[in-house]
Amino acid sequence: MVCTRCGSETPNDSKYCSICGIAVPPLPPPVPEPTVLQNTSVIQSMRGRMRPIRTSEALLVEFAAWLPLLNVALLLMWSTAKNENLNRARLARAKLLSIFIIMSAAAATLGVLALLVHTGYLEGSPFPVLLWP
Repeated sequence: MVCTRCGSETPNDSKYCSICGIAVPPLPPPVPEPTVLQNTSVIQSMRGRMRPIRTSEALLVEFAAWLPLLNVALLLMWSTAKNENLNRARLARAKLLSIFIIMSAAAATLGVLALLVHTGYLEGSPFPVLLWP
């Protein structure tokens, strides 16, 4: 250790400089080495599954939305795949959920409209009565 007043070399365990007698500040405690994650097998196994979706994969999911039967089949396949990309599986699950919500809302709307037509609440409306004689 070097004395801050006279610049002489002093032993690391001394409290005072051996030349000028000034108090020497103690050494700072050693900084511990940063710990490294020891079990990297989990990270290595997830590496391929957590990669970002490529543009071509995202476009394929979007394109499949325009073909209803293919859409549902591919989304079901992608959402249940175990060893595939997790991001694509999550996107497929979100698409399936949105399809379910939209189809449920459409079915409820058509059901209410059919009920209104059948009960006569829409007499004289511009909707043609094609559902019941």
